[in-house]
Amino acid sequence: MEQLSRAEVKRRLVRVCRELQAVVGGSYGPLGSAQLLQANEQCPDALTATAVAERYFANVSIGDCPIANAYFHILKSKLEIQEGNLAQIPYLVVGKGLQLALDWSLQYLDDPRSPVRVAVNWSSETSLSAVIRGIVSSKSATGLDEVTMDTVLIPLIIQAFVSVFAYVVEFPNETVPVQLLCVPGQKSIAKSEVWKQTVLLDLPWPYRGRRQGAKRSHLSAPICNARVALFNITIEPLSEFEEEDANSCTSLNHSGSLSSFRLQALRQIGDRLERQGATAVLSQKIIPKYLQTYLAAKGVFTLDRLSATNIRRL
Repeated sequence: MEQLSRAEVKRRLVRVCRELQAVVGGSYGPLGSAQLLQANEQCPDALTATAVAERYFANVSIGDCPIANAYFHILKSKLEIQEGNLAQIPYLVVGKGLQLALDWSLQYLDDPRSPVRVAVNWSSETSLSAVIRGIVSSKSATGLDEVTMDTVLIPLIIQAFVSVFAYVVEFPNETVPVQLLCVPGQKSIAKSEVWKQTVLLDLPWPYRGRRQGAKRSHLSAPICNARVALFNITIEPLSEFEEEDANSCTSLNHSGSLSSFRLQALRQIGDRLERQGATAVLSQKIIPKYLQTYLAAKGVFTLDRLSATNIRRL
């Protein structure tokens, strides 16, 4: 979490205020690029907020800065009195109101007692828990009670992010490799846990010995200590033979023997992968269907046509 100095908070607030004032000034009149205000037909000295302004106010997000939000709501209240109309309020009055709101905000920031930032001790679990609680508790969709949040969710999040701390330090510009996964149908998150060094595949896992017709869970059990065989070449024993045949002027009737040789070679590849302890075979190219079926019978997962980006991540 970025901690801003008082001067930086003040600078950013002034920038936000100036931008809002520029939008109001630049949108007034027939030459406005995005017309938020228009003249009131009943009163030439008054203004009316347009439908564009209403959409802006419904979707704009200032962020978590309480002062910027307060300033924004002051502006919004000036423009939304009844049904979005700026009834009987002259344009100059609105401008003076904006300047007054800016003055109040700057006066608040100049007060040494204003809590524009709170220091967080990142080595303290209590401080970390307070930060996470402030973020999660505002998300009503979680539907968690305080006990579950304090005893399960917050420790889980701390454990997950601490586990990738070394990675974030080494690759500061990469996305934090943490994903919170919710399994539908689970009544409690009390048994939730952090999976480290995990590849999440959002697709059905193969047979792996399940009984015929057995009910599947929404999430297969994790494969611990997995060993992945990764290919970026075509797994096809006859690729060289087919290329030679295509360049040859003679046609030999050996399709039967080649087919038998191909299946035997694919089985040998599958047996070799099994002996090496592979639990998953991933490939940038196509994996022959026969080999996929042969490996699935051994409980080995296969996935082909992976993008180069996914291969680099693996």
